[in-house]
Amino acid sequence: QLHQTLRTYMACDKNIGLAANKLYIHRNTLTSRLTKIQEILNKDLNNVDHCFELSLSLFAYKLYRSQENFKVLPVEQLHS
Repeated sequence: QLHQTLRTYMACDKNIGLAANKLYIHRNTLTSRLTKIQEILNKDLNNVDHCFELSLSLFAYKLYRSQENFKVLPVEQLHS
């Protein structure tokens, strides 16, 4: 739930009203969740560097999840 909240909030360019609508929750609920996310991650969503780190992390996680169904070959098999 918190992961989806953060993903949606960042995808909506940190627009609380838009993100709350997309998540079908009240603005206060979203604000509450964002506060919890900031506490857990020890990141400030008003800090540009922190937002960049979080965006990069969300992208890396999405990429990782998309690769789960693919078989990873050992390096030796890549060169044959």
